[in-house]
Amino acid sequence: MEKHLTLVAAFHIGFSALGLLFSIIGFFIFSVFINLNHFIQDPFTLKLVVTIVPIIIGFALAFFATGIVGSIGLLKRWSWARILILVYSVIYLIKIPLGTALGIYSLWVLFQEETIKLFKKT
Repeated sequence: MEKHLTLVAAFHIGFSALGLLFSIIGFFIFSVFINLNHFIQDPFTLKLVVTIVPIIIGFALAFFATGIVGSIGLLKRWSWARILILVYSVIYLIKIPLGTALGIYSLWVLFQEETIKLFKKT
């Protein structure tokens, strides 16, 4: 079961790193188009976009960075990391198809009795 646990951690690191990369790219694209006056004529909509988009990008950056930290904790067999990755696995279930596959596999591995025993040693 340790191989499965390592594989789950690796997949979560990869998934979170990819999400982090896309969030950073989104931030830079938004930074380039920060002067949206040419595209959006309505002042209310412009203010809304300039306010909401950075908040969404910030949440995405925090979410994926926390996923990487949790995955590293999973590799080190920290008990809090198992709980965090369980939560992430449930969230990933709605990301069809890859997130769903990762979520199902992660839930299967993390709920195994063997896996739970690995985390009780720490």
